[in-house]
Amino acid sequence: MDKRFLTPVEVANATINSGIKKASLDTGSCICLGILAGIFIGLGGVGNILASQTLNNIDTGLARLAGATVFPVGLILVVICGAELFTGNNLMT
Repeated sequence: MDKRFLTPVEVANATINSGIKKASLDTGSCICLGILAGIFIGLGGVGNILASQTLNNIDTGLARLAGATVFPVGLILVVICGAELFTGNNLMT
């Protein structure tokens, strides 16, 4: 199994191809994927609040750590499911 990093030229080409793919989405798909991304980020935020408030009576530091480990699940869902975040689309320009 060959594990290697992309060269700078390959990274640039992958970024350009990703931007072309995002720019060629039709409006309906872009809106649906944007709503899906918002739902995923919202789920991560709710998970953060639930984890933080559940452990807040025990230890404040532990509550913050639990919330910080739960929130990125929303971002992971966005990446895995291919949803469209506004900030990620701005990065492509």
